[in-house]
Amino acid sequence: MGLKKKFVLLFISLFIIVSCQTTTSFYKDHRVEKVNDYLYELVFDDYSYDYAMRYIANNYKYDGGGCSVVRNGNFFGRNFDWYYDDSVEFLIRVNGTVERHASIGIAGSLSDLTADFVRSGKNSPLLNALPYFTLDGINDSGVVCSISVVPNSDAKPTTGTNPKAGKRDIYAPMIVRYVLDNASSAAEAVDMLSDMNVICAISPENNQNFHFMIADNYNTFVVEFINNEMEVLRDTVKVMTNFYLSSILSNTAMGKERHDLLSMNYRLGSSKRGMLNLMKMVYYTRSYDISTYPFWFSEYSTQWGYFANPEIRSSYRRGAEEDDYYELVRGFRFNLQPRVRSSSKDHKNAFWQTTHLSVYDIHEKKLTLIVQEDNKEYEYVLNYF
Repeated sequence: MGLKKKFVLLFISLFIIVSCQTTTSFYKDHRVEKVNDYLYELVFDDYSYDYAMRYIANNYKYDGGGCSVVRNGNFFGRNFDWYYDDSVEFLIRVNGTVERHASIGIAGSLSDLTADFVRSGKNSPLLNALPYFTLDGINDSGVVCSISVVPNSDAKPTTGTNPKAGKRDIYAPMIVRYVLDNASSAAEAVDMLSDMNVICAISPENNQNFHFMIADNYNTFVVEFINNEMEVLRDTVKVMTNFYLSSILSNTAMGKERHDLLSMNYRLGSSKRGMLNLMKMVYYTRSYDISTYPFWFSEYSTQWGYFANPEIRSSYRRGAEEDDYYELVRGFRFNLQPRVRSSSKDHKNAFWQTTHLSVYDIHEKKLTLIVQEDNKEYEYVLNYF
């Protein structure tokens, strides 16, 4: 064999070795299965709280999306709304240990983890912290937890709810994972959070706050962080979107129309199929449809400040006549054209969609999942290890 041919074979061998290492590093630490182009199932045996705290502090500027959450009897429904882009959703399975509950939940809508990146098999520091970016989930005790952003609030950013010596720090985006891992009941989850130092403001540039719905077979809690204080509502609120529920509604409240729509049709959510249909009523793409009546004014208050416009605010509150209403909507300066679906994601960051719809059966510890409004349903059951 000639020297040149040997060199070529050696080069090919080295390339294969390096490629295999690059491709399998993602799979080595986290068992993964592709479900579709925008949904992957991952199994985690272990991960580090301290690593996630460091990662978030040093790398990640959390920019939470709009969300809708409903608890009705045995069913817990949740929409997560985010940019129409190339990021994927992850079904996260966590194996239980003596010190940790088993759980299933959804993480995703992370701009670094695009479909192309995940398909490449490459590793990323973010993957090691991924369990702590769980957006909603259920554990083997039937505790369900979900995070929602509270944007454009009148409250100050939460820099620490309990800044006393010895209280454990936790960034708000990590709370869902912490609850799923450690809480045997919804009440226990609330007690744990009250004894921690919760930090919502991750960076000076990003001062969003967050609130959570935590439920089990017996109770439903809404936990909010306002001006460095933790506020808890117990069993009085079963619908949550993107404004504070324990304080006075402000003109900048986001998701008011979604909240009203879910509240008016709440009774439909008493079954799995009913909850799925209820949450489809507030698929986020309806926000761009001029035929949606009443129009979802509050979705745009955070971006364009429409509620600061006295004419629009008064027309919305008094209930304009239909002709006047459409005249008002058509006069808005933003583009209301219906969102055009595209597999190439041509409209990146121009529109939002419901990136995932989750319905949890609390008693059976099951999850029904729909990704990116395509209405194809995936069924998952929490396994015990």
